[in-house]
Amino acid sequence: MCSGGDDSGGGSGDSYGAESACKDWVEDQLKSPSTADFGDVEVSGSGPWTVTGYVDAENGFGANIRADWTCDVRLDSDDYYRGSATLLE
Repeated sequence: MCSGGDDSGGGSGDSYGAESACKDWVEDQLKSPSTADFGDVEVSGSGPWTVTGYVDAENGFGANIRADWTCDVRLDSDDYYRGSATLLE
């Protein structure tokens, strides 16, 4: 299990921004983030949010691997998304 996150630029305070921040945090943990293909993304809550889904991406050997992920995110008083994403390998 790997986790990453912290903050992501100014947001508008909606579920789309929460999803985008989580995807960024997931990509930060991948060996080849440019190959990331997200699927079954679900957002629950109205702030804070829980975002889940899977990501297909190449591993260090070039094989395409699927990993489920989960993310908890909130919008702070400075309009930054804060939280963490965890890859469930």
